[in-house]
Amino acid sequence: MRVIVCGGGPGGSTAAATLAREGVETVLIEKSFSRIKPCGGAIPPVLIREFDIPEHLIQRRVDAVAVYAPSGRAVKMSITDGFVGMVCREVFDQFLRKRAEAAGAMVLEARVEQVDATERGATVVCVTTDGRRLTLNADAIIGADGANSFVARKFDLHQGGLVAAAVQERFALTSETAKRLNEQCDIYYDSRFSPDFYGWVFPKADHVAIGTGTALRSANIKRHMEAFKRHLGVDEAPMLREGAPIPLKPYKKWVANRVALVGDAAGLVASSSGEGIFYAMKSGQMAAQAMLECAADLRAERLHKAYQKAFLKKYGATFRFLEVMQNAYYKNDARREAFVAICQDKGVQDMTFQSYMYKTIVRMPMTDGVRIMSKNLYHMTKAMLGAYNAPVRTGEPLLTP
Repeated sequence: MRVIVCGGGPGGSTAAATLAREGVETVLIEKSFSRIKPCGGAIPPVLIREFDIPEHLIQRRVDAVAVYAPSGRAVKMSITDGFVGMVCREVFDQFLRKRAEAAGAMVLEARVEQVDATERGATVVCVTTDGRRLTLNADAIIGADGANSFVARKFDLHQGGLVAAAVQERFALTSETAKRLNEQCDIYYDSRFSPDFYGWVFPKADHVAIGTGTALRSANIKRHMEAFKRHLGVDEAPMLREGAPIPLKPYKKWVANRVALVGDAAGLVASSSGEGIFYAMKSGQMAAQAMLECAADLRAERLHKAYQKAFLKKYGATFRFLEVMQNAYYKNDARREAFVAICQDKGVQDMTFQSYMYKTIVRMPMTDGVRIMSKNLYHMTKAMLGAYNAPVRTGEPLLTP
């Protein structure tokens, strides 16, 4: 059996390593080894454990997150018995590609120009960085080539899914402002900085990453980014600027005959949080396992059951819940104000971090569930009645215990 993986990010590299370890002839194609995806780089402990990520790749272990409302209200949340791991994608992705290569995969730096699949097999045509045009034959293709996946388009697997634009800038820790911002994760729910998502400040070992995103075509993301930096007091030039499209929810179809999509190519980025690294790697692993299981019959029906249906059985409820949360609370500043108010509840904090760290929807005592639901209704009703409209902007955020 031979499989060609198009895309060498976390999903593609994990798929390639999984296949190669099982003795499958695997080719991993990445268009640019120097490409840096704009990504906060947050990973949960469950990813570090399940995929054996070495400690030297974890730039920071963050144990506190602050969320900010449009009014300036802030809620600082400590993570009990856990952390948010921070990685830099250029180093993290390179490590995963090298691990796939060490497992036996052939890794090529090349641009994919053509893909095809018939009853007899699959074909990928690519052009290497030194200009060689290669035609590769295989039994199957895994598309791990991002939100605007070439593989997905060629096999008619994208169906008008929602895609956001994300930008991020990195600032060296050479100013007092950058050092101050590098102390914890900060999330800003404010239409000045993102009209339908959030702005983020993520600490790293030698820099701080500041970014924002939006799915609204009418929005000027550069203007939102500049407003965000002014609010944070950042006036120095960034050491790096990054930008890329990011899907906001899973697409309907991830498989075709002899083809499976993983990660961003399948739309596997969680609503509300925008988290994608864990789901990319997990989907890469599960798609590879499905290829092994269906090696004798790689029709779409078999791959759908072995891969897409299995993935959604495990994580679909989480994606649906987070989509409901984003639709409920990210529509306007009044609702964002309500969302931050709800985050003051310790039960909400514990449920959020436990779900993030271990990738399961946390079951809680009925009394806690009723209390949290009541608070949701209370704050949402206040937002709908206008109690949170036209929030007063304050210079310094008021930290709420």
